[in-house]
Amino acid sequence: MNWVDIMTKLLPFIIELIHVAEEAFSDQPKSGEKKKELVMEAVKTVTGAATELSTGGQKNTWEKISEPISRVIDAACSFFFK
Repeated sequence: MNWVDIMTKLLPFIIELIHVAEEAFSDQPKSGEKKKELVMEAVKTVTGAATELSTGGQKNTWEKISEPISRVIDAACSFFFK
């Protein structure tokens, strides 16, 4: 599976994580960076676990998808959580 396929499969998970982060920090104003860090770390953990079972080029998956995931989180937040 290439990194684009992984990104596509992670999208619903990322959106759900954003909802979880919003609820977890709902009582903390100006907590956007904390929310994003929670989502990024959760995705990194899941991606790391999946790629540990992989071989070859998939070992470098996080390096390839971390920036696009960051942009997806920003876009989803601006769309769903204004």
